Parts: sequence; C-alpha cells; structure tokens
Amino acid sequence: ERTIGVPYPYARYSQIAVAEFIFGGMENTSATTQTDRVLHDERAHLDYSADYLDSHELAHQWFGDLVTCRDWAHAWLNEGFATYFEAVWLEADKGWDEYLYDVYEVVQRYLDEDDERYRRPIVCNIYRDPIELFDRHLYEKGAAVLHMLRGQLGWSRMQRSLTRYVRSNAERNVETIDLIRAIEAETGHNLRGFFAQWVERGGHPLIDVSYAWDGERKTALVTVAQKQKIDDENPAYAFDLVAGFVAEAPASIGADSGEGPLPGETRVRLRVDRAPQTFAVALEREPALVRVDPAAWILSAW
Repeated sequence: ERTIGVPYPYARYSQIAVAEFIFGGMENTSATTQTDRVLHDERAHLDYSADYLDSHELAHQWFGDLVTCRDWAHAWLNEGFATYFEAVWLEADKGWDEYLYDVYEVVQRYLDEDDERYRRPIVCNIYRDPIELFDRHLYEKGAAVLHMLRGQLGWSRMQRSLTRYVRSNAERNVETIDLIRAIEAETGHNLRGFFAQWVERGGHPLIDVSYAWDGERKTALVTVAQKQKIDDENPAYAFDLVAGFVAEAPASIGADSGEGPLPGETRVRLRVDRAPQTFAVALEREPALVRVDPAAWILSAW
C-alpha cells in the first residue's frame, strides 16, 4: 500500500495452500492459491523463505486483479510487475543490497533464456497457446524494465506514476500504452521511445566499457562500445549510463549504501546512442575508483 499509493482493494485476503499444486501460486482475487511448500517451520526457514512467492502473489491483487491486461500480449503488466515487487519487498524488508541482488538474479535468468532458447519482444501476440508467453521475457525481463524505469524517473516519480496508473485504471483492462500515458500525465516525461526499445523490441545491448586517464588534460576518457549486432534493422540502443569517479577509494565496501554517490564521488550521465562512443570528463585529479552503472539501471550483458 505504501509503495503503490492505493489501499488494498478488497475486504479480505486469503492464502490457500494446496498439495501438488501445478504452479507456485495463482492470484485469484482476494484469495491466492499456492503450493503447500510455502508451509515450513522455523528451522526450515533458515534455509528457505517463501516471501518471494507471498509478495509476488500479493502484488498481483493490484497488478493482475484490480488492474489486468486487456490481452495476453500485454501480460507483462501482470507478471512483470509482480516479479518486480518481489525485489521491492526485499528492499523494504532487508535493504538495498538485497533488492539489487534480486534484480541481478532476475536479469541473469532472462539472459539465460535469451541466450539459450529464443529472443522475443516482451509485448508479443505471436503464439499457439497463451501459456507460451509466460516465460522469462514476460516475468524477468518485464521486472528488469521496471527497475530501469525507476532509474529513468527516480523512485519518487515512479511511485507517483504507479499510483496514477492504478487509480486511473482500477477495475479496467489495460495495455502498455495506459502505463505510458499515466507516466506522461504524472511526470511530463514522454517515454514512448523507452518502451518501444525495451518492451516492443527483442534483445538488449552487449556493453563493453573501457577507461583511460589523460594526465596532461586532467580528463577521464570513458569508451562505451555495444558489441551486439548493429545494422539498419537492429540499431544501437540509446540510454543514459551513469559513471562515477571516486577521488579516494573507500577503505571497505559499504552495506546498503543505496543508489546515490559515495563520499567524494563525482557522478555524470553519459548519453549513449551509437557505438562506439568516447566521453571526456574533466576532473581535478585522477580518480582512485571508477564505477559504471553502479545501480545496474541498464538491462544489458557485459
């Protein structure tokens, strides 16, 4: 409720554990059906938690029940959101590091499917049976796109956009354009190009970053290459890449430091829209540490 900005929409919420249930969970309105593997004692809980499933299915009460996709092609509006809210719950419960590690695992599962099985856009209406769409593109890549959206908008503006999206479309069927319009109305940002690139197009960039210091000019040179196939049908990806230059390396790795800069870190946003590109960043002295995309905002392979 705090994150979405819309109260839980139903009078009650039940969780029904079923033996030999064929899925992990099913978000029936106000009454989730789920596997009985969620039932375990405190000793088992040391090694296994069902919080990921509980948070996923509860998020569906908003994204899937109160607001649901108009057709299967846009089912990421159900499953991508629920998968992302697993990470959102982890951040609230255990901190930024757990959130970011969950995002990392989500991205790796999507990359495995893209590399080993097939590639498709998230929004796709080509299938023999709808269940074919319920894959790692729909769940994991959808969640990764929402993480990117957070980086694009900032968490506060993203939360306000989600509030408008849910309130405006409560008890209605939606398509991806409805989310885009809610963001535009709330923030003034036109993100149609963002969604066209990440949701309506298959694949992702393969990024290679190199760094050099020009002592004579006191300039950091950052070269960003995209190693994936680039041609007329597959143009280079366009995105803002955050680079941080830390004057003095920290003595130790900080826990839950969040998405912001480290002490003494100079942050710049590099607008990448072709490959390769070299950026020159003037600094007072050579940095002890260079961080590229420290919050992992960009969905990519490295």
